[in-house]
Amino acid sequence: MIRKTLEGLPEFKKATKILFYVPIKNEVNILPLIEKSLKNKKVFLPKSHKDRKIFIHQIESLEDLEPGMFKVPEPNSNCTMGKAADLDLIIVPGVAFDKKGLRIGYGKGYYDRFLKKTKCPKIALAYEFQIHENIPGEIHDEKVDMIVTEKNLLTN
Repeated sequence: MIRKTLEGLPEFKKATKILFYVPIKNEVNILPLIEKSLKNKKVFLPKSHKDRKIFIHQIESLEDLEPGMFKVPEPNSNCTMGKAADLDLIIVPGVAFDKKGLRIGYGKGYYDRFLKKTKCPKIALAYEFQIHENIPGEIHDEKVDMIVTEKNLLTN
């Protein structure tokens, strides 16, 4: 349901260059959507670096992934690096979100630093249990524009 809602959004339909994530733990499994998107969109995935930065790389297939710095699958060294400014849409992972678009990740700030460099829409995918009325935010926290759950579409 979450993936279908995302696919129906105008932001997703018109996007040609999308940054996805590889799901871990309780994150929404978007691997089937990545596979589908590879047929008609340019698909990018993040690669984490020691200096707490994310660099994005275009993949041609899920076979282009290998275990990364945190054992999360990331693009291998043969994948072409992309530029944050060229993205049309970012699908943002997270542990928890509030109704104003704040998110909590895994505490290292990788995504917050990366999202600051982008102007395109940022959409989080989450389950209802991950949505809270308010979560504690910090000055460096970047909000998402929209959150898609199995029951709701929250916009900011």
